[in-house]
Amino acid sequence: MSEKKDLLIEIGTEELPPKSLKRLAEAFSDEISRSLQANKLAFKSVRWLATPRRLALIIYELDIAQADEEQENVVPLLTLRLMKMENRQRLRKVLHVPAG
Repeated sequence: MSEKKDLLIEIGTEELPPKSLKRLAEAFSDEISRSLQANKLAFKSVRWLATPRRLALIIYELDIAQADEEQENVVPLLTLRLMKMENRQRLRKVLHVPAG
């Protein structure tokens, strides 16, 4: 099980319109939540706080690291053949061998 910690993100701002605070804080919360999920960082919940000069989020039980992940990269055969041809052409140029 990965280690988890709470995270506070706080941004000081110029005077924000009081009528827009809820919408701005929710948008901030949604974007940070989406970014964390896209980067495979799990968390329990997010709470937003807002004042005219400050937006803040508390992210509860955030994973401190991503889980290990294996990736398999498959290069199509055609791409490999093209790469070989390109390398042969470069080698011919370096060795000054005529194409043939």
